[in-house]
Amino acid sequence: MTPNHLGFIPEPITVVFDQLLPSRKAPDGLISSRKFKQILSSIDAIGLIEPLTIAKADKVNGLHLLLDGHIRMFALQELGFIDAPCLIATDDESYTYVAAKFMCC
Repeated sequence: MTPNHLGFIPEPITVVFDQLLPSRKAPDGLISSRKFKQILSSIDAIGLIEPLTIAKADKVNGLHLLLDGHIRMFALQELGFIDAPCLIATDDESYTYVAAKFMCC
């Protein structure tokens, strides 16, 4: 499979959280949820396994829209990280990516 067919650039880049614009806010009670605690514990024990998925940087403000990995990002922040490895989606239609992810599962 060629990189053009993957939907993202296969080499992750490191992006500071200040340059990420979440596409949704954290759900109420996230920090105390079992799922969050499991992700937090996993990242703390073995590190981040799956990079976050982001859109290309906006040409005006330089921010990347966070498409996937919101809970992982919040967990990393809780652990004191200031950045994360990210895969850049090659699809210019970020909304389509986000909508498709939430409609399928």
